[in-house]
Amino acid sequence: MIGIDFVKSLLDTLEWAAKYGLIDIVFGIGITGLVVRGLRRYLPRNLDSLHVHVQHQKVSAHNEFEDYEHSLGVFIANAGTNNVYIARAFFRPYYRKFFFLKKRSKLPIYPKAFKSAAHNAYEIKFGNQWYEYDVIIKPGGREFTYLPLSSPPDERVLSRRECGTIAIEYATAGKSGIHVVRV
Repeated sequence: MIGIDFVKSLLDTLEWAAKYGLIDIVFGIGITGLVVRGLRRYLPRNLDSLHVHVQHQKVSAHNEFEDYEHSLGVFIANAGTNNVYIARAFFRPYYRKFFFLKKRSKLPIYPKAFKSAAHNAYEIKFGNQWYEYDVIIKPGGREFTYLPLSSPPDERVLSRRECGTIAIEYATAGKSGIHVVRV
């Protein structure tokens, strides 16, 4: 059983540590560590071997469901030595101006472009008819997809990288994460 003298000396020691701020330092470092570890789960981890390029493309669709002639062409290249599996890709028409300040893009996105309510972003699809959510890009391979636009984009917006951000959920060689690129 713990004696009363031991408890009293422990309380005196804690009082002394609190008086000189040592408890704040110890708990501050611990809490900071927990916050950083928690944030690392949600912060994007970009993949060095995944390259994304966008440019204006003339892709047209004229039928009863779609009617557009312009698009934002998205080229994704795998410069690594392993296959890259892309589970999903999204386009958000916002870009960061300064840390937490977001600015809306002036990109004329086609009003009927598919939008994911869960991610609050436009879906980028793959495959022959752009119905597939996922794709595997082999080493040295490239993949083309696009986001439909209602009119041609302003070249200044493209050159200044003020179109928005592309988020790519990927997995490769034991790593997985979200690759986020401002375009």
